[in-house]
Amino acid sequence: MPEDENRDGLRIGGWVPPYRDAAPHPIEPEARRGRPRRMPAFMRRRQPALADAPGLPPFDESGMDPTRRSRLVLAAAAGVVVAVIVGFALAGIRQAPPPQTPGSLEQPPPPAPIAVPSAAVSILPKPSPSPSRKPTSKPTPSKTKPKTTAPPRKTAPPPGVLVAGSTIGLEIAGYGGYRVEHDGPDVDVDRIDADADPDEKAAASFVVRKGLASPSCLSFEALDAPGHFLRHRDFELRLDERDGSTLFNQDATFCPQPSRDGPGVLLRSVNYPDRALSVRHGEIRLDDDSATTFEPRPPL
Repeated sequence: MPEDENRDGLRIGGWVPPYRDAAPHPIEPEARRGRPRRMPAFMRRRQPALADAPGLPPFDESGMDPTRRSRLVLAAAAGVVVAVIVGFALAGIRQAPPPQTPGSLEQPPPPAPIAVPSAAVSILPKPSPSPSRKPTSKPTPSKTKPKTTAPPRKTAPPPGVLVAGSTIGLEIAGYGGYRVEHDGPDVDVDRIDADADPDEKAAASFVVRKGLASPSCLSFEALDAPGHFLRHRDFELRLDERDGSTLFNQDATFCPQPSRDGPGVLLRSVNYPDRALSVRHGEIRLDDDSATTFEPRPPL
């Protein structure tokens, strides 16, 4: 190859390719006018002769190095394999639960379990097994003694005062120990003391009641003969059973009046207001001239 042809040419691997049409010298423009214009050598397609040049690697028809092409194919295949592996890894990461670290976000608390009512559990000790399970019909005797109600105490009003519901003895004022008593229907005055017979003590005791004919007055019922009241009959004091008549209720009603001679009361008849009970010779009658003072005393 002539030296002038490779003077300004492209050097490749120590070998300069020949250029058939060198550019005309700039001082010779006239020489180019009569000739057809040619494309520069670097713009024309490479000649097949370059592939056969000694010292150069082989090229395919597209002008690419086959070794480089195989490397590119291997790199593309490796990229595909890496992409597939990365895809599977990402899929596994998405399916795996996130690791719990101290800095991770707090997870919502689990839902509270539904409370299921359980059977009642007894905390009492188990009863000892009994030899017989048959119920006994006999009630268990109670160790506590039944309370016995004490009989009401006999309360007496203050001297000279009569109170409905109280039990009293009518004593003659100025004659200590002499009280009004009855012997059946007969009523008189006799000495009754603590040594007297119980029947005599009961016969000399009376329960004060509200007046049968007037609630502002009083009636006297025998303690030992319930339903029997002191009443006047033919102006004489007696003990008769109540018959429910108006006359009986009036005869058995007496209105107490304070005595002028001292403590005690006078007993005037409700149907004979001008007459009061008077004691004469041991008998008791209604009298309009004189009246006896009676002092209520506790029963013996």
